[in-house]
Amino acid sequence: MAQGVLAFVRGIDLTRIEFQDRTVPEQFQDLGSLRWLRLNHSTLESLPPQIAKLKKLEHVHIAHNQMKDLTNALVLLPRLRTINARYNELTDDGIPEKLFELDELSTVDFSHNELENIPENLEDARGLQVLSLSHNTIKELPKALFVELNDLHHLDLSNNKLETVPPQLRRLHHLNMLNLSNNPLAQSKLRALRHLNSLTVLNLSGTQRSISNLPDTLHEGTPFLEELDLSHNSFTFVPQTVYELTKLRRINFSHNQITELTQQVEVWISLVTFNLCHNELKALPNGICKLIDLRRIFVSDNQITFGGIPVGVGRLVKLEVFAAARNRLQCVPDGLCRCAQLRRLVLNNNELVTLPETIHFLKSLEVLDLRHNPNLVMPPKPSVVSDESAAQFYNIDFDVEKLKRGETAIVQPNTSAASRKHRLFGKRRQASVDNEAKASVLLQGMSRAHGASERHRGSVDIDSSPDVQSRKSIGSAEFEEEMEQTSIKAKRWDETLERPNLNYMDLFCDDTGKVPGLTIWSIENFVPVLQDPVFYGQFYEGDCYIVLKTFINNPNSLEVDWEIYYWCGKDATMDKLACGAIHAVNLRNMLGARCRTIREEQADESAEFLDLFD
Repeated sequence: MAQGVLAFVRGIDLTRIEFQDRTVPEQFQDLGSLRWLRLNHSTLESLPPQIAKLKKLEHVHIAHNQMKDLTNALVLLPRLRTINARYNELTDDGIPEKLFELDELSTVDFSHNELENIPENLEDARGLQVLSLSHNTIKELPKALFVELNDLHHLDLSNNKLETVPPQLRRLHHLNMLNLSNNPLAQSKLRALRHLNSLTVLNLSGTQRSISNLPDTLHEGTPFLEELDLSHNSFTFVPQTVYELTKLRRINFSHNQITELTQQVEVWISLVTFNLCHNELKALPNGICKLIDLRRIFVSDNQITFGGIPVGVGRLVKLEVFAAARNRLQCVPDGLCRCAQLRRLVLNNNELVTLPETIHFLKSLEVLDLRHNPNLVMPPKPSVVSDESAAQFYNIDFDVEKLKRGETAIVQPNTSAASRKHRLFGKRRQASVDNEAKASVLLQGMSRAHGASERHRGSVDIDSSPDVQSRKSIGSAEFEEEMEQTSIKAKRWDETLERPNLNYMDLFCDDTGKVPGLTIWSIENFVPVLQDPVFYGQFYEGDCYIVLKTFINNPNSLEVDWEIYYWCGKDATMDKLACGAIHAVNLRNMLGARCRTIREEQADESAEFLDLFD
């Protein structure tokens, strides 16, 4: 009965089973239909001889044992496709030469053993697709090794003692993953890399790379590279050829001496993981805020200060991990707390003084490491934290009825981490007016704009003029008809406008709107931030922008005129939408423009707006 059942078994896992006398039972040979076998962690010193009778066996896993050699039993398995013998004690003499003559053999893993040379006749395994020889003491690769192994997809030679790589490596046109890490390859130029057109993963960590021995045409031969590891090397800046690899998703430049990143980082639009730990960086470029797919940033053990983290970091809506331990941070931008998907925030061993109040609203946050910041004062936690109170999140009341009655729109003064930090260190103090007073003056001027206009129109008493009194005394009917027509005559909408008593220089520059051309601002932390002309036309769906077109309407008079637009992304938050509209009006008031502010929505832009970027 038992023998009949064994004949139909397709696979068996005997991991961590210690056999008596370290041998398998005799009934093992009755598994005639066995396709896969796992004998991992079984303290075996040799393969059981019964394996030779399992003619249908395809996959053999014997990892984490004490085997010094593989018997010829494997050679007798005509369908063998996979042999996993990692973490054993195999030597050069312990691998049968005829093993690689098996036609179906496609995966060989001899990593973590005691090999000093490439196994004999390995080049005969022409159907090999996966080869791992990592963590041995191999010093040299035979030139004939890669002549016939044209079907290799995965090659791991890491943690050996290789000093050179044969040029025949360029023949591996189907190779997807190459790991040469932790080999003393300082004298090797690795020119063969530029011929590996199918490569997607390249690991050169700890290979003594520098600007001088990294191929400057790497991007030309590996256009599909997605993962690049150049950690534990001697780079002082990111090579230009790396910036040309536009499909990268994971980059590891940790443990180098990099001092600066350029704005070219924005070309890595698919980047998901960026590791820059243990370098000498003082700041991250603004271009990193355009990597909207970025999920993990590691910048620990650098010299980054508060100004070194871009204000627009809040655009990274998919960010899950931000690690900046052991830097010189005194605070972090409020935008970092706008990353709603943030799960891990590591800021230990810095010089933190405070944090943004919005840190309390990161509901996805699982790890917040603030250890060893002796001067840190945590912001007070709001008494009410509710999803329904989005206005409380930004301390703004957008109630329309209150605005009509002229009540203030701000519930609380600005108490962001940046503001508290500046107040503590005196960077933005003004002798006469503090931040709360400025906010009060700004809002009072806006709320009184309507009342001031009404008082101006009613300041002249028609009945008190001498001409009116004289005509009244006559009592003519013409006078009554004229007064009736005067009272019902409507004025143009722009004739009743009055510029509020506001200091627009806090929001816009003095020369705004004086030179023909385009000027664009994005809304960041409730205020407009001037954009670099290089980025004009690159709008993000989670942001709002103000676009000013300055042009000469009459060539004879050389007077300038303006068109003002505010563009709303489909995923923009309520505060950005409101501030975009408000500051567009502020811009019009500052310029004294008679035009209207035009709202443009993503995917529904007007032809006039699109023509601005042609």
